[in-house]
Amino acid sequence: MPKRRIALIGLIMMILPLLMGAAAPAGGETVSRAQAATSLLLSRSAALPSYDSGKQFADLPADAWFDPYMRAAEHEGIVEADSEHRVFPEEAVTRAEYLTMLSRTFRLPENLPTIYTDVPSDAWYAKYVGIATQWNLFPHDPDSFALSPNQLLTQQEASHALEVILKSRGLFTPEAIKRSTQGTPRERMENDGLNDLQLYLVVSTKRLKVTFEPSPKEIAKAPPPAPAPPPEPPKSIPEMRMEMMMLVNNVRTAQALRPLRYSTRLETSAQSYAEDMVSRGYFNHTSPEGETLKERMERAGYRNRTFSADCFCVKGYLLAENLVRGARTSRDAMMAWMESPAHRAAILSSDYKEVGFGIRDGMWVQHFGTVLIPTHAAATEEIPAGPMLPE
Repeated sequence: MPKRRIALIGLIMMILPLLMGAAAPAGGETVSRAQAATSLLLSRSAALPSYDSGKQFADLPADAWFDPYMRAAEHEGIVEADSEHRVFPEEAVTRAEYLTMLSRTFRLPENLPTIYTDVPSDAWYAKYVGIATQWNLFPHDPDSFALSPNQLLTQQEASHALEVILKSRGLFTPEAIKRSTQGTPRERMENDGLNDLQLYLVVSTKRLKVTFEPSPKEIAKAPPPAPAPPPEPPKSIPEMRMEMMMLVNNVRTAQALRPLRYSTRLETSAQSYAEDMVSRGYFNHTSPEGETLKERMERAGYRNRTFSADCFCVKGYLLAENLVRGARTSRDAMMAWMESPAHRAAILSSDYKEVGFGIRDGMWVQHFGTVLIPTHAAATEEIPAGPMLPE
């Protein structure tokens, strides 16, 4: 009998029928803790480790299809049981919970800088949310500065996030996808007489598609697809500067650093250099005539005006420059800089007190500075260029 298939693109390995009573956020259906744990474990390795810990969980039936996956996830700390020995396999997970599970599964870095303003620093999940900023796991959010940590995760969001992380870890390959279907949950469900779930896996050369057959009632009640949102109008340069300022100071305050002040003189030097590189077609910390960062900033009027040649005290200023070419948005530029150790060090340095931004046709320039007072040691630093984004 022909089967009608609805494909969910991505790497969520276990998509079950709708959870009874679980509220689905706008834009997709929710993901249960059992679904999330199973998809993460199978994406990491085709062979599921077996654990005979002897633990008893109040809400984990031994004959449930998710029993071995939840036990493995609990044993590895991907999920945690509460004081009443419950692991809540059928409850929908929030974004904060999924980021925690994702980070623990693949042992991702913790306490990464984040741009989110709705994540309290003392929240139990705070050390895990930086991966969402680092890899842009929720690219369709209307507010890039809000994570909405308690919002229920959708299948589309989970699928995208998992694919991004697998690609970043070098695990998203046809061979790995093919291996991940060995000993699939479908076989266990068929052996246990659970064919009514009608779940099966389809392998393509590029990615894994999880498909299922909806009932006629589910097809009838399925809402029409939401219209695509209209494209956002392009932002002005002042708006992009303001957004970049928020991004820089958010990552600094997350690291307990003082926010930077905005300097119009540093803006002048940065904007002039961005326009010159675009108009003359070069990308370097030194101009074709050999002009350096120090000379550019002094030409813009950023210098220690109290310095004099006959002064025996130590005066001067600290300078730094970050460049990126090809970024379309403030977020793109910021992510490119934060992924480069040298550029990240400049953004998170306690040496600098002021900053200014230059932006022109995909060319982004950050100028950092500090005017030193007497008795401080003077130094000049230029940060090497980092990775360029595609033009």
